[in-house]
Amino acid sequence: MPYVVYSQKNVIRFLCSQLNPVLDSAIMAFVEHQEQRDHEIIEDVLYLIEEDECNLAEYVEVPKVLSDILESLVGAIYLDCGGDLQTVWKVIYRIMWKEIDAFSKRIPQQPVRVLYENVHACAVFGKPQLTTSDVPKVMMPVTVTKNGRQHTVYGFGNNKFQSKRAAAKMALKILSL
Repeated sequence: MPYVVYSQKNVIRFLCSQLNPVLDSAIMAFVEHQEQRDHEIIEDVLYLIEEDECNLAEYVEVPKVLSDILESLVGAIYLDCGGDLQTVWKVIYRIMWKEIDAFSKRIPQQPVRVLYENVHACAVFGKPQLTTSDVPKVMMPVTVTKNGRQHTVYGFGNNKFQSKRAAAKMALKILSL
C-alpha cells in the first residue's frame, strides 16, 4: 500500500506540474512549508511565522486541489468497497491517524476570529493595499495592544482574505496566544 500511495503521489505531482505551472508552484510552496516543519501541523494552524523580530507575515496557501484529491480518494474507496463506511474509515484512518489525532485534541481556530475574541488586544485592521512589487500582493496592516503598547504588523497574500489572515497570525504571535 505505501508504494502505491507513493507512486500515486508522484504521478499526481507530475500531472499538476505539466498541466498548471501556477498550481505546481503553489503546491511546492505548501510542501516546502510543511517539510520545514517536519509535517507538524498543530501549532502551524495558528502561526506560520517563526521570526521573533519580524513584523511581516505572508499567507501560505493550501492549494484546493490537494483537498480535491483527498476527496476523490475517499470517494473511490467508498465506491470500491460498496459503500461500506467502516472500510472507508479504516483506510483513511490508517493514512491520516496522526493528523486526525492532533486535530481532535486541538481543534483549529480561525486566526481572525481568535484575534477579535481577545478583547484586550483591541485589534484594528487597516485598509488593504496593493504592493508595487514584480508579483503584486495585497498588504493588510493590523494594530493590536499588548501591555498598554500598540504594535502594528502587516500580512501579505494574494487577496484581502489571505492578507488579513496572515496579519492576524502575526498579531497572535506578538500577543503570545
